[in-house]
Amino acid sequence: MDILTILPAEWKVLVKPKTADQFKIVKQLLKQATELVIATDADRGR
Repeated sequence: MDILTILPAEWKVLVKPKTADQFKIVKQLLKQATELVIATDADRGR
């Protein structure tokens, strides 16, 4: 099981130009955070 890669060593992120400013803000806030809670809806709203 140790040889199975579940999580990549590095995540590749492609930021859309339209949301680049917001991405920069969130990135800075994450550097200050001690905890992160993902509270999204798994449903894509179809």
